[in-house]
Amino acid sequence: MRDSFSQHFRPTAEEVDKIWAAASFSLDANCLLNLYRYSDTASTSFIEVVSSLQSRFWITRQATEEFFQNRLTVISEQANSYDNSSKLLDNITKDLSEKIGHPYLPNDLHEKLTSILKETKDQLDVEKERQLRKLQDDGILERISSIFDNRIGAPLDASAIEEILKHGPDRMNANIPPGYKDYPKHKTPKTDYEKRSNFGDYILWRQLIEHSRSSGKPLVFVTDERKEDWWLFIKGRTIGPRTELIDEFHKETGQKILIYRPEQFLKHAKDKFYKNIDDSTISEIKDLREESRQRLVKAKKDALRKRRHRETIIQIPPNFIPYGEAIETQGLVNDHDGPLDWRQKYTLLSRRRYRLKRDRAHLQEELEREELLGEAQDSDSDNSNSTILRLISLDEEIEHIEKALAKIMRSADNGH
Repeated sequence: MRDSFSQHFRPTAEEVDKIWAAASFSLDANCLLNLYRYSDTASTSFIEVVSSLQSRFWITRQATEEFFQNRLTVISEQANSYDNSSKLLDNITKDLSEKIGHPYLPNDLHEKLTSILKETKDQLDVEKERQLRKLQDDGILERISSIFDNRIGAPLDASAIEEILKHGPDRMNANIPPGYKDYPKHKTPKTDYEKRSNFGDYILWRQLIEHSRSSGKPLVFVTDERKEDWWLFIKGRTIGPRTELIDEFHKETGQKILIYRPEQFLKHAKDKFYKNIDDSTISEIKDLREESRQRLVKAKKDALRKRRHRETIIQIPPNFIPYGEAIETQGLVNDHDGPLDWRQKYTLLSRRRYRLKRDRAHLQEELEREELLGEAQDSDSDNSNSTILRLISLDEEIEHIEKALAKIMRSADNGH
């Protein structure tokens, strides 16, 4: 069974060792771009591991083009993150300097804290300038260029590109990985570049296959892709690469492929030959993924919240409790003849809040389970939007209930 359906089995430790001993290695563009997002220590460690395998590393033409298309943007975004942190520190400093409404701080502690905040802000400014210098004097680019000098894969020939442009839409619409989650980036492509970019992941995939077929070697491919057209997700767990990818690669090349995320690649590299990788580096790279996921969720929610208010695309739930409105009119009370006292109101609202928070927790699990964030990064899927809009609706209703609860307690404290 394992021989006939090997794509459904995890490779054994012996099979992994055999692949690592014979394979060529390739990075996706996102792995190179992440070098600008990592700390200096993590970035240097990753580059050193790749450099130690330089004779076996290569990079596809597609990944190289995507790296150069996005490099300057990523550098600028990282510089902007320093600005955001500086503004946050400015707000904290201003907040501490305003005595009214804040607990008293001893002068020596206040001065010490203010000094630390200023020192931190000054250092952020230094780091921002250092980041911006990479726009013109980029040490990371020089290291990458040195490692991959004369190690860039061949482009697909014109007939292969024509075949992809002709039959690619059918493959994408049939949800055959990879690339269908990005399709189409341009709904009405006007240029050759836009036509090709609709199939970026698939073009990269074909280049990986062609290289392995011609070299006669297995492949270790490292990517920071997160979407379901690369990975199989079951109940929030990443099971592994899509079995269709493993099967297609083997059928077309006769070779095996291992697909890793960056932290997985470093962990295997440390276990097998490169002992100098610090565990904190692996943890940092893994944590960056989660931080990025949370930022994308927030950005998606903010964008949908603005769109919802602009287009009025979602209705207020029928059992929504506007702030200050009588609870008896909301259908929460069906066994009381007269008006409720504050304790009864508080109890009913608290129960409602509990149910809403429980529903919200389930929706959050659904969001993570389906990896909707990966979709939100490059697409505007109806499923993703629907789930996040429901979360927004619950958040707003919970906020209104908590305001009503606070008002009830204030009234009770005042003897009303």
